[in-house]
Amino acid sequence: MRPVFAGLLLLAAGLSSAQTPPQPSTSPAGEVKATELADMLKVRGEILKTDPLGQQNFPLMEKQWKHVEDLVAQDKLTTAGDYYLASLVAHDPRGYFERQRLHHELALMALILGEPNAPLLVAHSWERLLDSMGRPSRLGLRRDIDYDSGKPIPAKLDPLAFERIAAVFLNPEEARKRKGDTANLMRLREADQKARGPEAPKLETQADILKFVREGHSHRQQAISAIRAGEFATARDLEAAALVLQHGGDFQSYAMAHELCLASLVLDPKVAAWLSAASYDRMMLGAGHRQRFATQFDNSGLRPFTEGLGDAMRKVVGVQPLAAIRKRSEAIRQRTPGG
Repeated sequence: MRPVFAGLLLLAAGLSSAQTPPQPSTSPAGEVKATELADMLKVRGEILKTDPLGQQNFPLMEKQWKHVEDLVAQDKLTTAGDYYLASLVAHDPRGYFERQRLHHELALMALILGEPNAPLLVAHSWERLLDSMGRPSRLGLRRDIDYDSGKPIPAKLDPLAFERIAAVFLNPEEARKRKGDTANLMRLREADQKARGPEAPKLETQADILKFVREGHSHRQQAISAIRAGEFATARDLEAAALVLQHGGDFQSYAMAHELCLASLVLDPKVAAWLSAASYDRMMLGAGHRQRFATQFDNSGLRPFTEGLGDAMRKVVGVQPLAAIRKRSEAIRQRTPGG
C-alpha cells in the first residue's frame, strides 16, 4: 500500500489514486437503499473536503463501512445502483486492503448488473485493490508523488500490463463497436479446454505431465501476445484469453485473467461473470488470502474462504448459494480417504 504520507501529498495536490473520479450512478437503486446510501455519500463527501483521509472523523467512516458490510452479508443490496453507491461508500481513502477488496467486489456487481458508469468505477477499484496488495498499476490510472518536486507523477506501470485493455474501461462505447470473435483466441480456448476435458490424454508418466505443462505455458504466452497486440474484438475474445490465463498457477496469471474478465464484462455483462469470480478467488488464494465467492475446491473440499459475502452477490456471478457449496464440500471430504 502507498504510505499514508504519500497519499496525503497526492490529496493535497488534488489527486487520488485515479485520474478521474467516477460519475454518480444513473441507474435506479433499491427503494430503501437509494436514499440511505446517497445520504451516506453526501456526509462522506463533506468529511473528505477538509479531512482527505477521514482520519479526524474515523468513527463515522468506520460506522459507514460497517453498515455496508452488514448490507452485503444480509443480502440487502439488489440493484446495479445499490451496488454502485455501496462501492463508493466502501472505498477507503487510506487504501487498506479489506476495504478496497469490498470496494472492488461491489463495483464488479454493479458492472455485471449494467450500471452505466461502472466501467470506470471498476477500473479504479481494480487499481486500488492492487495498490492495497502492494502490486503495481496495471491500467495507468494511479498517481505517485515525486518527492523532489512534490508533484504527482504517473505510478510505475506493471511490466506485464495490458496497455490496450485500459482503453476498454476508459472508452467502452468505442470498444463495443469492434465485432467478430478472433479465431486465434478461440483456438487457444478450445485447446486449453480439450487438455482438461474428459477426453484428455491421461497423465500417467513424467513425460505426459511435462508435455501438459509445456503446452499450457505455450497457450498462455500466445494469449498474452494476442492481447498485447490488440488482437481481440469481443467479450468472448477476452473471456477466452482469461480462461487460458487462469490456469497459470500463480498470482500474476490469475490477476491478468481477472482483469480480462472485467474488460469482457464491460463489453458484454453476460459473458464472463462466473469466471470473474473464479479468477478472483484464485488470485486471492494465490496471494495468501482466503477466497471470497467460494468457487475453489481441492481434494479436501472447499478451500479456505472468508464469511461475509451474501448469496445475492454469488447469484450475480452465477455461483451457488453457500449452503449448496458446503454440501458439495462435505461430499468431496467424504470421498477422500481419511475425510
